[in-house]
Amino acid sequence: MFLNIDQVGKTFKDQEQGSFEVFSNIKLSIEENQFVSILGPSGCGKSTLLSMIAGLEDISEGAIILEGSEIKRPGPDRGMVFQEPSLFPWLNVKENVMYPIKKLLSKKKQRSA
Repeated sequence: MFLNIDQVGKTFKDQEQGSFEVFSNIKLSIEENQFVSILGPSGCGKSTLLSMIAGLEDISEGAIILEGSEIKRPGPDRGMVFQEPSLFPWLNVKENVMYPIKKLLSKKKQRSA
């Protein structure tokens, strides 16, 4: 199993409005090299689920397993293209692509120092 989404749910908590359940009990298995599309109306949680797979959003319930390891945070083995522009306009294309790599290398250098 390449990616296994097992009984995943997401609930946002707000002090003023209480809890808002986006989705629950999502179950999906994707094999390596399989092409999958996620369809649904605006606001149904498609982007939230993708953010959870990328490790950018916490999982409220269940687990997402990628190649045998549970996703708990972002990692260099995953990437995500955002719907909104997320580039630094003052950098060129190459500099935008290299930005996260330089940050990662900088953190590794700080840890070893």
